[in-house]
Amino acid sequence: MLYFEEDETDAFGMESPVDEPVTDPVNSNTLHNVNDVHDQLSIPSQSSKKSKSNDLNGSVATVLQTSNKVLATPAVRRIAMEHNITLSDVQGSGPKGRILKVDLLSLLRHEKENFSPSSVDMSEEQQFAVEDTSTSTPIRGIARQMVKTMTSSLSIPHMTFADEIIVNELMLVRDQLKPLAQVEDVRLTYLPFLIKATSMALQNYPILNARFDVDQMTITYRKEHNIGIAIDSPKGLVVAVIKGCQNRSILSIAQRLNELQLKAKEGKLAEEDLNDSTFGLSNIGVIGGTYMNPVIVPPTVAIGYVHCINYVF
Repeated sequence: MLYFEEDETDAFGMESPVDEPVTDPVNSNTLHNVNDVHDQLSIPSQSSKKSKSNDLNGSVATVLQTSNKVLATPAVRRIAMEHNITLSDVQGSGPKGRILKVDLLSLLRHEKENFSPSSVDMSEEQQFAVEDTSTSTPIRGIARQMVKTMTSSLSIPHMTFADEIIVNELMLVRDQLKPLAQVEDVRLTYLPFLIKATSMALQNYPILNARFDVDQMTITYRKEHNIGIAIDSPKGLVVAVIKGCQNRSILSIAQRLNELQLKAKEGKLAEEDLNDSTFGLSNIGVIGGTYMNPVIVPPTVAIGYVHCINYVF
């Protein structure tokens, strides 16, 4: 039978009937007076008398052991089980040393107040800890200049416009000019055509080939079309400049582009190959994709970009 404290309810919400300790069921025979039990024993021999006496002593020990059990209601025992508390280690404040709910709550509050992170087992964290082997390398040369250029570009307001065009005629023209380029030992790609087309467009829209001075609040219109082309190099992305595109042919632009690409690959680009750009053009066709947001390189005011050519079936 279950017993609870007067101010507690069991797991089913029933009120506690009485305030009695919980003990394990004991055979009613063991609760009789020890002398009565002894009188009921038949003693046929001395050895059996000794055996019965040992049984009697065991019954008495069971009764004494039962009387020393921890006094606590099932509700208190449940709290102890949920928080891994050993009831025998708790000093009860109730009648006859009964452990009350307030005793457990007080114990839990005390443990929380005295909790220290240093007491947490850090073995798992130490197991996955990795020795810090980071190294720092100074940024020099072209990479240093690119960092400054890209950082300053963040001060320029950007607006992106994208469109798609059919390039069937461009592909035919390139196929016709490739034999001439091979005679000159020039690799002819689509990019020289786009550079020349950009230069022709700048003649109609000179504001896109201008320079803007923030400090003086002036716009300088440039006559030369110096097209900056983003080229990959072992030292990172660089912007090499093909100067005077307004006066160059497509084959001349292709030849200069080949030279700059070779210099970039060998790490031999000179300062004059990287400065005085009036308009930028990025080609990310080798990467793929559909759209991008190119970054304007100051002091220029605009930049163009092209993607890969896709076949439409």
